Amino acid sequence: MEAQSMHWMIDTLRYAKSLENAGIRRKEAELQSLALAEALEGATQTLLATKEDVREVEKKIDAVELRLSNQIQDMMFKTIVILGGLMTCLTALSTFVHLH
Repeated sequence: MEAQSMHWMIDTLRYAKSLENAGIRRKEAELQSLALAEALEGATQTLLATKEDVREVEKKIDAVELRLSNQIQDMMFKTIVILGGLMTCLTALSTFVHLH
């Protein structure tokens, strides 16, 4: 998956003023708002999937679904062959037992 730059913008001045209005000193409020902005920026770069990321995962899911579908069909065919063979054997055994 290719990393793409995504930004989660917050109004650091407004956030700092809200902290200040809640009783936190101006310098601490400014530092906290900048720290939050940096943390959100880092999170958006590492935690959020892009549309391309989602498309890539969807393609992988489609490929797995196709493989599983093919395997299920193969197992169903083999089961039918085995059951057919068992029925043939049981029919032959039943006929043999009734004749003797």
